[in-house]
Amino acid sequence: LFLKDKNASTDELTHTESGSSFRTFVPGHLDRIAKGNGLHKMAMLRYYSVVESFARFTSHIITSGEYSLLRNGLTVADIELIEATPIPGGIEAWADTALKNVMQKWDDVYGGKAGLVEVSLIRNAVTHGVHRMTKDILDAAEKRNTRLPFAIGDDLVVSFELLNEYRGRLRSFCRIVSDGLVHLEKGTHRSKFA
Repeated sequence: LFLKDKNASTDELTHTESGSSFRTFVPGHLDRIAKGNGLHKMAMLRYYSVVESFARFTSHIITSGEYSLLRNGLTVADIELIEATPIPGGIEAWADTALKNVMQKWDDVYGGKAGLVEVSLIRNAVTHGVHRMTKDILDAAEKRNTRLPFAIGDDLVVSFELLNEYRGRLRSFCRIVSDGLVHLEKGTHRSKFA
């Protein structure tokens, strides 16, 4: 990227490597970066994708009984099987299934079910290029028993703070499921002692 004068309000930011070209005006570009409309949204999409893969991994282990995958490295064949493992429905369905499979509860997940549904709705809006909050998205949140931190017409901004909140919810879900999975394998799951 080349910028002639980073303080100039009319200067252009250009990029022409790899046979592609990109040109934007500095004020607009810096404003979008400052709002978290780039890096934070990409990071959120990546975190969510990792959690979906983790749900497939968990489902595969429960279905196949291959608990050794928790300790051993994965082969290419293992990865292909895991990637092909279906996780039907939205996050409510596959996350609920994952928790039930390892005998864990939503109460233990930071933000609970409603918190993960919120992450999912914002993730879907970002994925589909939504820049401002719409009534349809807010209605979908209400139907799915959650609330979003935006009003109709608000810029869909994933700030650093919101990204960390969503990351915390996703990580909590993975920790709770992991804990259940490990204890099921060891025979030390709390359900055996209740």
